[in-house]
Amino acid sequence: MTIIIYSKPNCSFCVKAKKLLNIKNLAFNEKVLDKDFTKEQLLDILPNVKTLPQIQINGKHIGGYRELESYLNTN
Repeated sequence: MTIIIYSKPNCSFCVKAKKLLNIKNLAFNEKVLDKDFTKEQLLDILPNVKTLPQIQINGKHIGGYRELESYLNTN
């Protein structure tokens, strides 16, 4: 399973998403805003997103923290 989390510093939902993935023992690749990508680059990858974190699993856009939580509880 390939998981990418697009995050930003000082983001409480980013911290929650990473903590949830760690609790589930799921490895992920974190990309940090203004370090690994720009807002423009993110919008090229995931058009119309307005918040972070944004999570992709196996190339599929899951959404933010709440969507990740739902996804992991149903899969």
